[in-house]
Amino acid sequence: MDAGPIPAQAHSGALKRFRNRRVAAALFVGIAAATALVGYSLVSNRPDPNGPLGGLTAGYSFQCAPGIRGHGYTWGDYGVSSPASGAITIQHIDLGHPHHLKLEGAWLVPTYTSDPLVGSQPNFPPIASAWPKYAIWSKRIPAEGAVISSRPSLTYNFVLHLQPTGKNGGYADDILVYYSQGGKDYVLDTRFSETIVYAAKCSNISKAQENAIMAGK
Repeated sequence: MDAGPIPAQAHSGALKRFRNRRVAAALFVGIAAATALVGYSLVSNRPDPNGPLGGLTAGYSFQCAPGIRGHGYTWGDYGVSSPASGAITIQHIDLGHPHHLKLEGAWLVPTYTSDPLVGSQPNFPPIASAWPKYAIWSKRIPAEGAVISSRPSLTYNFVLHLQPTGKNGGYADDILVYYSQGGKDYVLDTRFSETIVYAAKCSNISKAQENAIMAGK
């Protein structure tokens, strides 16, 4: 059986994870997810969403995290294992329906552990001392064009440099990983929605600010 994605989970230690769910965001992304599923099923030339890195799942992860105005954001909440059926090539990574949130860069960080999540930080580049010891930033490789072989069997963390550009922050409905194996194209839908807000914590933002972020302002 092919190795599947390793779902996001909280870490203890130096990294502080923020997982305040916002009802409005959940509703919005739920509608977007349903639309995406219909699109996958009706458009034959779309990449296959059920590939060696895993298929579509019913669950969704919603993360809201405080950002620092003028700073980038390090996102590292999703990992994959080496595929069992042969090497894959990462083509590119996209944000799904971003609003005032730019993807500035993407990397793979080998973690040499079955629990590869390094977590997120409100700054970029990441502060290495705040990462788990098994994640070594200096061993990162650019995600675009990266080849993940079935041997040796490793785990990798996707690490993204996100940059909010809105007055109140920014968000994206999803994070999508496009890749290929054996001449066939696939897309890994991480089912992960990310909101970055300029506030000490997500619960501090006003309803007006939340609506502005959702409207892409």
